[in-house]
Amino acid sequence: MNEGQNIICRALVILLVLPTAMSCGSRALPDVPEFGALGFADALEPVQRQVQAAYEDWQEEPRVANRNGYLGMLLAAYDRNSAAEVLFRRAHLIAPDEFRWIYYLARTLEELGRHAEAADAFDAALEIDPDFSEARIQFARVLLQLGNVEDSVGQFRAISERVPSRVEGWLGLGKALDRSGDRRGAVAALQRAAQVGPQYGEVHYVLASVLAASGDDAAAAREFAIYERTKGNKLKSTDYLTREILVLHAGDAPHIGAAQQHLAQGQLTAAIASIQRALTINRLRADSWSMLIYLHARNGDIGQAGEVYRQAQAAGISYARLHLTYGKALLEHRRYDEARNILGKALEIDPQYPEALAAMAELGQTESQ
Repeated sequence: MNEGQNIICRALVILLVLPTAMSCGSRALPDVPEFGALGFADALEPVQRQVQAAYEDWQEEPRVANRNGYLGMLLAAYDRNSAAEVLFRRAHLIAPDEFRWIYYLARTLEELGRHAEAADAFDAALEIDPDFSEARIQFARVLLQLGNVEDSVGQFRAISERVPSRVEGWLGLGKALDRSGDRRGAVAALQRAAQVGPQYGEVHYVLASVLAASGDDAAAAREFAIYERTKGNKLKSTDYLTREILVLHAGDAPHIGAAQQHLAQGQLTAAIASIQRALTINRLRADSWSMLIYLHARNGDIGQAGEVYRQAQAAGISYARLHLTYGKALLEHRRYDEARNILGKALEIDPQYPEALAAMAELGQTESQ
């Protein structure tokens, strides 16, 4: 083949490939609603500014996956799930190999009650990342909702085998096996769930119900009694991707600002009321929980500070500053044994946490006097 023929062949290859490349680049994407149709006209000003800024960023580069995905995350944070679905679907079409966009799409479809579509999306997400346990847990739950008990059992069993420390796997397996008619297998799985997560009320309630249905009244009564003691303890999600959406909610910002102003003026009761309003809007902002603990302790109510600490943990909030704040409050109220235990939790999370180390040293000096 001479040089002229080589040039012709290369040109033909380019012409054959170019339409495919152009079709990928101009792939039809679902239309995004106008900003005014998203329903933020009556929202708080910080929320309006936050969403409008993201919308304008998206308008600058509407075919960039991250711009679509981030706007979808904001819309999901404010329960605009129908619009969020459009943005997540666009992000997934633009970046089909990126796990988070198909996962967010699946979660949104589940929120919208479109379980069959959600199951397909979770299945696609697991093709990308089969080791993301939260996706498999949600997939198994959706399959059970759809009545696909056999596949649900298979997915929950896979979770339990891959991550035996996940109580959700054993709990879900027990529920699915019970639905399948395998009551003995259900009891075994639920007993394993009770071993892995003895503090969670739901585990004991489901186990008690299955035991009662199987005729073991004595064992059922014992589990119901444990449930009464643990019913306030909820399963805590470890889904960091969903948390990345939830913490975007900015509607609590004005109340946090008001609480800080009240605190600066010594108005502790008003500061407490403001931070409580912030938490009704966004229960996942860890600093709000810490501030409320601090305010109650400064107001002289260490009992209420402890109650807020326990509520924060029940909400899935467990980070070093939360433990530090409550630990220091206990120290100031001379409850030394409790303070050591709580400060120790802060140091378990961050062994080099300077403030926790200083508080522990202060505790040691106080006790030696």
